[in-house]
Amino acid sequence: MIAAAYLGDIEFDPQATQHWFAGGRALQTVCDRMICFIHPVDSAMTDEIEGEVGSDSLQEFVAGITAELGIEVLPWRGYELTPEDFLDVNHMNARGGREKLSRQLAARILS
Repeated sequence: MIAAAYLGDIEFDPQATQHWFAGGRALQTVCDRMICFIHPVDSAMTDEIEGEVGSDSLQEFVAGITAELGIEVLPWRGYELTPEDFLDVNHMNARGGREKLSRQLAARILS
């Protein structure tokens, strides 16, 4: 379940993680600033299962991105979005949701 993955209920394959980090390092060679974006999720979905699943897996992965690569990771929480803005657990509706997310994401990047 995707919502559970956001709450940390996910196992990261060490080899896949190292490939991701290698890709991040390669991208850093061709840009001035690199930011990692974790797409927000419909909080109504995560609220239903919070406390039932989860661990620190996602947070540890995110912390590793910053610690090892120095890449800022934008948190997936804190966007002003409603359940109506989502098509499903983590995809935005074409009408309203995409625009709201894009504007907020741009504001975070430019701040």
